[in-house]
Amino acid sequence: MSDVLIRNLDENVVIRLKERARDVGQSVNTFLRIVLTNEAMRAPRHEVAVELERLRATSTRDTHASSTDILRKLRDGTDQRI
Repeated sequence: MSDVLIRNLDENVVIRLKERARDVGQSVNTFLRIVLTNEAMRAPRHEVAVELERLRATSTRDTHASSTDILRKLRDGTDQRI
């Protein structure tokens, strides 16, 4: 594993991070390692937007149907979603 050193953090930021780590029962080191790992592994917004648009374009569902119509079709067994 590698190390990262962050300098010149505002004291209020450090206090808040320590509080958050304490609140979840973790050391600051563990808490920050988890936060940084999750952030690094998260897909960039533009990739998510591209994937959502691809799914929207290939969807055969009526995206403008009202919830009442959808529930009625599900109740009547005429909706193919399930």
